[in-house]
Amino acid sequence: MHLTRIFGLISALLFCMNALALTNDELACNDFLQNGEAEKALQTADKILKTNAQSTSALICRGRAFNQLEKPELAIDAFKQAEASTKDAYDQTVAMILRANTLKRLQKSTEAITEYERAIKRGEKYPALKLMAYTSIGDVQDTNNNLDAALAAYQQAHALSMNDNERGETASKLAATYLKLKQYDLAVENQVKAYLMMEKAGTLDQYAQASVTLGRDYYLNKNYEIAEKTLNKIIAFAKERGGAFYEAQGSYVLALVKAAQNDKDSAKKLVEYAKKLATETKDQPLLEEIERETNAIF
Repeated sequence: MHLTRIFGLISALLFCMNALALTNDELACNDFLQNGEAEKALQTADKILKTNAQSTSALICRGRAFNQLEKPELAIDAFKQAEASTKDAYDQTVAMILRANTLKRLQKSTEAITEYERAIKRGEKYPALKLMAYTSIGDVQDTNNNLDAALAAYQQAHALSMNDNERGETASKLAATYLKLKQYDLAVENQVKAYLMMEKAGTLDQYAQASVTLGRDYYLNKNYEIAEKTLNKIIAFAKERGGAFYEAQGSYVLALVKAAQNDKDSAKKLVEYAKKLATETKDQPLLEEIERETNAIF
């Protein structure tokens, strides 16, 4: 199980692009992408462009198909053409974000941030698009360890959040950044917000991840008693619902809490149990995570 991301598939944006006006071919192009049939999507986009070279939807579809086909440079060109094909601010902003996402994927950080900033300016009237752009800027800055810049971007994104799920996701990003900055009180404060939002509006995965993260933040802030309560709650929740991934994560973080209080016997049992769960579910990355995070306590 993994945390469901806030923005989902970019195709949700594309259907907002005057969806009722899309032709059958334009709708089919998107369907092919949804099904992972990039070659068919590309053929459909090219068919549309032969009769309507200014079809923004087809150019967007073409760019997304190139991305699926691992041809990002061609995708960037297609998104640039899509932006030029229309004067509609929403459609242009979507094209800019898609282009920025591709630049981000190519690790062209400066160019990606510049494009996201263009999208924010062009999409001034569209808070959902600005939220996406600010969050993505934060992610780029975080990857490059520019933590103050990441924090500023995430704060902008949080201010734009329009529902509990978005508020939870952006609060979680703020908490993670404060944690890296070793500002543990602020990390806990924001992770509590994330936890409460996910408890109210998130998926089971989102709630479970927020809970484990909150337990870890309490541990790092040396709030051991409340860390134990938080982690025991999510371990029981995950066990009841068959969520071995979060049961294992919660167990090894609880082991860290026990070790910090010199209860090495309990810590050892918890680590062994977490490893057992990871082995039984054949989750090698989780097993490696457990070993990496708990190696220093014994």
